[in-house]
Amino acid sequence: MGIGEAIKKGFSISKQSWNLVLALFVFGAIWNIISIFINPTPGAAPDTATTIRLVAVGLAFILISVYVQAGSLGFICEKIKQGKADFSKFFELGGKFYLRILT
Repeated sequence: MGIGEAIKKGFSISKQSWNLVLALFVFGAIWNIISIFINPTPGAAPDTATTIRLVAVGLAFILISVYVQAGSLGFICEKIKQGKADFSKFFELGGKFYLRILT
């Protein structure tokens, strides 16, 4: 398969998976809104509580985004192999592939 064919197939799968695209968009939007509210004011040195909060939210973001990545890759893999995928399996596939992606 050439590069052009791979890109064409990727876009065709994306067009058939709007629920996955919407879920990934909502996930990104929520994390961006959270980061806006927890970041300290520009130029000000954050206190210890703010630093701890930023580190905790950062770690949570990493762990949750790996789970979302695992679910989306599992969904796409199932879509390519079987020709169809059920979005209700997204969380199951996220758990199935979580450790593979995390490590």
